[in-house]
Amino acid sequence: MRYQFMLDNLPEKVAELKASGKTESYLEQIETAYRNRISELTPGCMKSCGATPELRSSDLPSFIKKANSAEAMATEIAIKEIIEAM
Repeated sequence: MRYQFMLDNLPEKVAELKASGKTESYLEQIETAYRNRISELTPGCMKSCGATPELRSSDLPSFIKKANSAEAMATEIAIKEIIEAM
């Protein structure tokens, strides 16, 4: 995802990374930061969307919808913060 974004928006950075042989390590760092940020954001997003353990035990379909919304929210925030910001 980050590589495609870079190809589209930062072709000079891609050329620089390729020339230095650091493309893979750079992309691994971005991927790690992205996954870590999603892990940090998910609990708060679950809470703000109302996907609580109580809801899970009482109304599973509603919990699943809210949990999916929370995951999408965390993913969107992480993309903005990590993928597009670097």
